Amino acid sequence: MAGPGFGSRIRRWPVLKYWRFFLSMGAFLAGLALLVAGLVGYGVLPVLMLLFISAGAFLLSYRTNSLLRRRLTVYKNSLLAFVDYKLLRRRTKRLFPDNDNCPECLEMWDQVNTRNAKRAYEMFVSLEGLWIKAGQYLSSRADVLPDVYIDTLSKCQDEVPSKDLDDIRETVESEFGRPLSSVFEWFDPKPLACASIAQVHRASFRGEDVVVKVQHKAIKEVIEQDLENLRRIVSWFAWAEPDFDFRPLMNEWSKEVPYELDFIHEAENLRRVERESLEAMRSRKDIGMSFKAIFPQVYDELLTEKVLVMNYIDGFKVSDIKELDARKVDRVALIQDIARAYGNQIFRFGFFNADPHPGNILVVTEKGKKATPALLDFGLTKEIDEKTQRGFSKLVLAAADGDISMLLNSLDDVGVKLNFNSQIIAQESLKMTKFFFRDSGKRRNEQRKENASRNQKQREIKLQDDESLGRNPVDAFPESLVFFQRTIFLIRGLATLLEVHLPYLDLLVPFAKSNLRGTLQIDKPFRFPQTIEVRSRLSENLVKLVAKLERDSSLTGCQIVVWQNGQLLADIACGRRDKFTENAVTPSTLFNVYSCTKALTALALHRCVEMGLLNYGDYIHEHWPGFRAQCTVEQVLRHTSGLQNAGVEAIEKNFFVVCDWDRMIRLMEEAEPKTAPGSEQSYHYLSFGWIIGGLVEKVSKTPFREFVRREITGPLGVEDEMQIGLEDPMNKNLAMVCFDLEGEKRRMMRKLGRAALTGQLGKRMKDIHELANSDAAEKGLMSNPTMFNHMSVKEAAIPSANGHFSARALAKLYATLANGGVIPGTSKRLLKAETVALLNSFSSVSRPNAREAGYGLGLQVFRTGADDPAPVFGHSGIGGSLGGCDPKSKTAFGLTLNQLSFDHRAGYEIIQFIYNALGLQPLEAFNNRDKQQSNHLLAMT
Repeated sequence: MAGPGFGSRIRRWPVLKYWRFFLSMGAFLAGLALLVAGLVGYGVLPVLMLLFISAGAFLLSYRTNSLLRRRLTVYKNSLLAFVDYKLLRRRTKRLFPDNDNCPECLEMWDQVNTRNAKRAYEMFVSLEGLWIKAGQYLSSRADVLPDVYIDTLSKCQDEVPSKDLDDIRETVESEFGRPLSSVFEWFDPKPLACASIAQVHRASFRGEDVVVKVQHKAIKEVIEQDLENLRRIVSWFAWAEPDFDFRPLMNEWSKEVPYELDFIHEAENLRRVERESLEAMRSRKDIGMSFKAIFPQVYDELLTEKVLVMNYIDGFKVSDIKELDARKVDRVALIQDIARAYGNQIFRFGFFNADPHPGNILVVTEKGKKATPALLDFGLTKEIDEKTQRGFSKLVLAAADGDISMLLNSLDDVGVKLNFNSQIIAQESLKMTKFFFRDSGKRRNEQRKENASRNQKQREIKLQDDESLGRNPVDAFPESLVFFQRTIFLIRGLATLLEVHLPYLDLLVPFAKSNLRGTLQIDKPFRFPQTIEVRSRLSENLVKLVAKLERDSSLTGCQIVVWQNGQLLADIACGRRDKFTENAVTPSTLFNVYSCTKALTALALHRCVEMGLLNYGDYIHEHWPGFRAQCTVEQVLRHTSGLQNAGVEAIEKNFFVVCDWDRMIRLMEEAEPKTAPGSEQSYHYLSFGWIIGGLVEKVSKTPFREFVRREITGPLGVEDEMQIGLEDPMNKNLAMVCFDLEGEKRRMMRKLGRAALTGQLGKRMKDIHELANSDAAEKGLMSNPTMFNHMSVKEAAIPSANGHFSARALAKLYATLANGGVIPGTSKRLLKAETVALLNSFSSVSRPNAREAGYGLGLQVFRTGADDPAPVFGHSGIGGSLGGCDPKSKTAFGLTLNQLSFDHRAGYEIIQFIYNALGLQPLEAFNNRDKQQSNHLLAMT
């Protein structure tokens, strides 16, 4: 008699009923083990690996548990795709080491893409559930995925297998408690569309055409497991390929997807977006923000958690290019309406549909009217608070302006925490954001060669900073940004799918500006706030001049203070602290005056000389053990020490090293002169401050900023309005540095005309063009002075360029120097008269343009004539801020500006006006405007 069969043994030992599972998992784990070996070497291992996986997959085809089968099917297909691409990359690298864009290589990629696109589509359709939604999302990313993926996965939009009508009837009758035929007069058994969570049927209700959205039966359990599977796959890929870490997106999606299972929640979302959009369509007349859109209407009496009934909208899918062409739809206008509709949702109301894939947008056409988008499916929405809205707005404007500092601050506002470990991260953050908002138009296949070139460039960039290798530049990624990013990408992908060039930043900028201004009328001129502390004819005329410069877009905000003979003649504060709001400049507003800071730093050293702590002719190493360069104190003050490049290499690698005082002091100690000390005068842009500041600390045994407060700003009574590095970086009364690089380039090209196209100036103009078109950062962060807006830089002790002064503090300092060192209105002396007399002495070392301006002992010296025995002295800052005094007339002035320019045009015009109004002899450095524009243009580039 035959022994017991296999079925009997299963009944005897229940654990054996899972034999397929254990055998499958064994094959699967064996495949994983061989994967590791296969990635290390070639030969038979990859083949054996695939055989084991295939065996496991075959056994899995015998269904034991549907949810378990779904999970293992996902793992199997993910692993197969991963191995397929990994082996292809190794093979192409071996066969085509120098040219991965040759036809043979591209053909290999096409074959693998086709194979895996088909595999992905078949898996998505067979598993349905959330995988259909994943396919819909991927099919909208024509800007990222190859065409074969887009063409294959686009079938997920509307070719999802429909559910049996009996299941639909059961759900409807269960929700309404009555037969389907008694709810609807007519119900089309063939669905209009079938998606991941529900399918839609056309029907008739009370004589009106409606659509009925019915949730799939038992979909909740499936969705929950799909989310878990996706989380595991994404985590695995993040481990295997760190550059593809989508866990933040997955985590946020996992929180939001369950809301899509509640159609009552979706109806509330739809009503809110429709209400807010209609309000915007009525109120927004600005051509840059106006749009048209249609929304479905909900039938409240037929609304349940699993059934949603809306009016029928007669339209066609937005991705139907043949129909768009047949009806002669203006694709550009259509995409603009869609983009602006979402811009309105995000930037005005902070509540937006986070799932705008092509299957959720219809196109409605009427004879003689412009095609209108109909926006559907509001199950997945996101709400953001006012602070995050403003952060997104600043993010858009920073990307548009190439303002790295504003970008970093906006990322901080929305919750992105970056590793400021290197300049590369700051540079790449701007590139990343510009790429994030880039124009649409090219499909992935057209971009392949461009991407290969870009990837090579990125590899070169990474090698520049060893510290950045292997580091994730993002410490924290906010939930709100995940869906903002997803929405932007989906709309951009749609534009690419329709082959529409979408200047995305240009479309979003008006909405971002409107959000920051708190008004819909973005073209309405800003009001021009003004404060006049001292009433005089000069003050009133200066206000008129500043208003004119503001109207000409030459100025955003400024302060002007003028002293003469110990009397205050003018004290005005005008304009705005930043270019996007109406926050007014006040007399106490602090401006970053850049190199104007050098004057205060130099005066601290002069006080040390007066105190007998050192002499001008002393070698620095006599007072600073470890200082290598053989240069004197005077040579540093006159910019002839040869140390103009000290620390520059470290700053170029990591801009934020400027915030580390001790590190910069060590770099000064170790620096070697570029030229022989005393042989050539060359501007010490940043090194001047750390050398002088470090020397002051060495001889005074006092921290530099404490010494400055004790010996200079304290006695002047301006310690709160004259700070080198902010004591309180959260101070709200700060002027933000504004710099429109692209606008400056265009303006200078217009100003200088054809002369700018020839010779040295022509070369520099080309440099500017490249600078403005390469996000500024590619030329180094030192080329972008707006970096000084960054919070960590604001509070740093940078004695050459990080002074935060008010004009009245700056003017009072120079009024004291004009008064021979005696503080105006008092008998207190700040500096000795003989020290003040040395400040405007010209250096004997020649320097270009020295006839007009040069360097005295730490300050700039400006001539009013070739034989001027007492020239004007002071110091200017990049962009136009300026402080100075005229010893002959005992005139002093302080000017602060927050809008930077290549040619200092606003500052020059204001100083010229003051000199003319007071009847003083003009400064030669300010006289020849065209020449000075050229000189400053050369200096800036």
